[in-house]
Amino acid sequence: MYLPAALHVLPERMFRAISLWQVPADMRMHTALFVSPTPSPLYAAESATIPARQHATETTWMNPWVSATSSVLSQTRLSKTACLLWKRSANPTEIAVIGAGPSGLSCAYYLQLSGYSVEGFESGSVAGGVLAYGIPEYRLPKAVLNRDIQAIEATGVQIHLNTTVGEDVSFDELYKKFHAVYVSTGTQLSRKANIPGEDMPGVYHGLDFLKAVNLGKPVEIGKKVAVIGGNTAIDAARTARRLGAEVTIVYRRQRNDMPCEERELLEAFEEGVRVLDLAAPVEVVGEGKVQGLKCVRMVPGVKDEKLRRSTTKTEEEFVVEVDNI
Repeated sequence: MYLPAALHVLPERMFRAISLWQVPADMRMHTALFVSPTPSPLYAAESATIPARQHATETTWMNPWVSATSSVLSQTRLSKTACLLWKRSANPTEIAVIGAGPSGLSCAYYLQLSGYSVEGFESGSVAGGVLAYGIPEYRLPKAVLNRDIQAIEATGVQIHLNTTVGEDVSFDELYKKFHAVYVSTGTQLSRKANIPGEDMPGVYHGLDFLKAVNLGKPVEIGKKVAVIGGNTAIDAARTARRLGAEVTIVYRRQRNDMPCEERELLEAFEEGVRVLDLAAPVEVVGEGKVQGLKCVRMVPGVKDEKLRRSTTKTEEEFVVEVDNI
């Protein structure tokens, strides 16, 4: 099977709305691994790359949809979370896409424009993946996202929501019915701190917290909230602040070593978020529920390969009193 050349071209008219909302480079979707049971000229697409856009402030941004499509076409900056399974069937024009996140929607859109008939299967109640539940409303309004998803559907792509492959429909059914199956289930797992007490009631993991808020699910948080980290932590902190909490970001390095965009950090400060740097969380404390976060004081050391200063633990321990983490 040959992929049409049109698949390698990204027209400027699509996904521009999302790009204009300045989704930063740290939200790039790392989703592509091609697995082909038979040799295919598909690999000719591996060298395709898409340059990032430049914002007026000289900060580098990338349209997440463009990034996802770039991931589909290349194997640079990727993790093993998507694959393309090709086979021959009676109808060589029908393609199934498992997952309606950035990667899956981009693949479906460009294949549909190339003349294929594409159906998407999404286990969730909404399409968009991490764009729908991992990015706060203030950074990417749902109306903007939905407009681009509707534009994809307008090309003829059918998206089946609340349809879990393996439960509502078997993978064997898809493999028999469709000429190709594109698997783009994403990496929907939050990183854990791996400290004692982390499973205590009142502890939310970053992506789970953002997903619950974005999908309108009830999220109960107290007056004081500590957020661990320096990247997704910014989104979680600013979201918790909007829910009325006093928020402190706990970060083990110095503040200027945080991997988030400087603009995001400044905006968080303006909204009342404070940062406790050079503090490494070592334990969640409480009896039956979160009552505090035990930390150890860190001291900065030499710079690492990313030009961030390494840190070394001291013997000084202290507890930050909080209601949620």
